[in-house]
Amino acid sequence: RRVLFRSTKLGGGFLKSLRFRILLILVLLGTIPGIAALRTAIGSYEKGAVAARTESVRNQCSSYVPTLLKAGFPKKGSSKVTEGLELLANVFQGRILACDTDFRIVLDTFHVDEGKYLLSPLIIDISEGKEAERYVKEKNLIEVAVPIVSPQVESVAGYMLASVSSEEVVDIIRD
Repeated sequence: RRVLFRSTKLGGGFLKSLRFRILLILVLLGTIPGIAALRTAIGSYEKGAVAARTESVRNQCSSYVPTLLKAGFPKKGSSKVTEGLELLANVFQGRILACDTDFRIVLDTFHVDEGKYLLSPLIIDISEGKEAERYVKEKNLIEVAVPIVSPQVESVAGYMLASVSSEEVVDIIRD
């Protein structure tokens, strides 16, 4: 009888062969740089997205400063001013605190800490004239401090601290 098909060894013989080892090396050489490039791209995107969100929060808070000052900040403002600040906090899925120059909280969008003192390192930095922001990756949180400066007198009337969610950035990275 003639044998039409030869039996091949797929088990132990192929796994020990030079052909398999070369194939494995080629797969690894193609996969490892791809994974490294992906991680670099994701890290770069995250930095850029957090920076853009931070800048957006800073700009929105800074643009709300004249409204606070017109309402007589640091005195407790009208309900419309408080509602506007709450709306701003809700847009960013976060919380905004406004304190006077003595660091006493005048406005809190959660209405929990009004009257207490705000001794955040960011508020202290902003009171010393430094830019103050931080990203807490573990809590998906971006914090930005902005001075409340009266343009007519050019004096600081207080400080605003916004703590906003970075969940949007994290969701995009996960997808």
